[in-house]
Amino acid sequence: KHFSTGPLFSELLPLCRLSGKRRGEEGQRISPRGRHSAMGRRRTIALCCGVVVLAVLAKLFSGPVKWVLLYTFAELVHDGIPWRSALSDINYILDQKFRSHPWFGYYSKDRLHVLDSDDHATAICKAALYLKITEVPGYAPIIDTADPVRTLERITAFVEVCKEVYAALPEGGRQLELLNGYRPPPGIPAEIENATRPFMHGPAAPDGVDEFKERRDKIAAARPSLDDRREGSAPSSGSRARPVRPEVVASSQVANAIWEGKVAAFDATEILPKELFNITISDIARMHGDLAKDIPIYRQHSIAALRSGWESLEDFASRMETMRQLGKLYYPNVAPKARHPDWKAPAPSSSSAWWLRWLHSFVRTWLKIPEDSIYSPERVAHELRRELYMTTVNSRRLPKLPINMEEALGSPEWLARAQPLLWSGAVGIFWHNDEPDNLLVALNGEMNVAVFDAFDTDLISGSRGPVSSDRLFDLAGFHPDEPESEWVKNNPWIHKFPYIQVKLKPGMGIVVPSRAYHAIWSEDADRLLLNCFMFPKYKAMEESPASNFSFFGRGAQPELYMALFHLKMAAIARLWETRRLGGFFEMVKLESL
Repeated sequence: KHFSTGPLFSELLPLCRLSGKRRGEEGQRISPRGRHSAMGRRRTIALCCGVVVLAVLAKLFSGPVKWVLLYTFAELVHDGIPWRSALSDINYILDQKFRSHPWFGYYSKDRLHVLDSDDHATAICKAALYLKITEVPGYAPIIDTADPVRTLERITAFVEVCKEVYAALPEGGRQLELLNGYRPPPGIPAEIENATRPFMHGPAAPDGVDEFKERRDKIAAARPSLDDRREGSAPSSGSRARPVRPEVVASSQVANAIWEGKVAAFDATEILPKELFNITISDIARMHGDLAKDIPIYRQHSIAALRSGWESLEDFASRMETMRQLGKLYYPNVAPKARHPDWKAPAPSSSSAWWLRWLHSFVRTWLKIPEDSIYSPERVAHELRRELYMTTVNSRRLPKLPINMEEALGSPEWLARAQPLLWSGAVGIFWHNDEPDNLLVALNGEMNVAVFDAFDTDLISGSRGPVSSDRLFDLAGFHPDEPESEWVKNNPWIHKFPYIQVKLKPGMGIVVPSRAYHAIWSEDADRLLLNCFMFPKYKAMEESPASNFSFFGRGAQPELYMALFHLKMAAIARLWETRRLGGFFEMVKLESL
């Protein structure tokens, strides 16, 4: 439908489907001669698949993109990635990086409509299904996932357990009163104001921007200096911004710091098992044995076309181990102060396969790329492959990993459920805030974290981040590792808004309050971060000191929205605990279970 490659494609595609196993038809061991033939056949298959990839790319793209993608595919295969996985990787890169794909990934086609014939509980639970739990425009994502049942069966199961949760709500309670008094309209109950769509914080752009900035400048000018709280000895003035010293709390006080809305550092080794630290994704896969084949690891864009948005824990661990041995998991370009700023992705050497060396030379010559250019094939391919390492997995999918955050925090009265996620990948800075309170704990590698005070969020902007064109968010230009940048010179208010900056090492943790602006950046693709979202009980945070700025504070969101929000999160938890079904995401990468 979208391209035609003629007889070449039809003749080569069957070759790509040939088995490359080293065993015969009946599984018997093959002779050395047969093994040599099998190895040759695998090389032939890979080359044929490369030609197919080129034929497809030639129809999809003009100019240098197709050649760079072809080289990336070839390098993946050369480095030991199975050719089927390499094809899936190219598919993912097309969808995520270039946003140009003939079958661009999108939300599931399986949907549930509110019907006039639905009983009240069914209609309410269908509305809860489509409630958006983040201040990001658009539908709540219902996506096709790696769960063992089809999406329609999974969302139908959600409605069933949601009705069980609804029926168990306390009689006479405010949540039940609100839900009983609301009837969702017929159709898909998404983006309903005051019900399934949250209130979006932040000044409206462009109308309210000038007035907001003027008010922010006045507040900053009236604030006292922060020099006595700064890291180091030099004052922060004129064109230089510097962080303040972080407050450090005992591990037994972490839950209280969340309750109070404090930004604080803590020793995570005092509340989590020691074996969690300096652990790699490969270690976790080995820990799970055969289970690793069925545990999904979700990429940054889990809805990517042709189900390329996830892979198994076993496959991902194998990929990471292979790249670690080849020294290809380092990305200095994501950090202004990289440990090894002169590091470069290796070009094919004399020990590389002849066909990779030839293709590298051909692409560089054809595109007239200088030998040491940042656009050299190996450097562009290395950057494209960074997309493949940015992944998350909810630790509840990892039964052998000893993480119980509710217990680790002492099971505080206000906490309904924690959602612990493991993150990997080299990432650049991205300022944003999250709706729930959050713990960031380094498990493996080093990463930089910066956090602003939560009570300053609505003075800095209030918007969740650079997610909506109709809300002001001008913090994106600030990088703590560039304290004398042009942005800092043009935004002197930054000197009066305290933020901390910490280099997290394994065992170190940071409390990030609800809606506090924060950012993480790391050069290492094999770093592992435990990111734990804290979802409180219904109305529990309204009495906390953090209520004035928390997403769950009194009046922060419409009452009906919060009643549906807590119903949804309780149903998601019950669905996992009773049926082991998940696949419900904050957006398209952070799974709640």
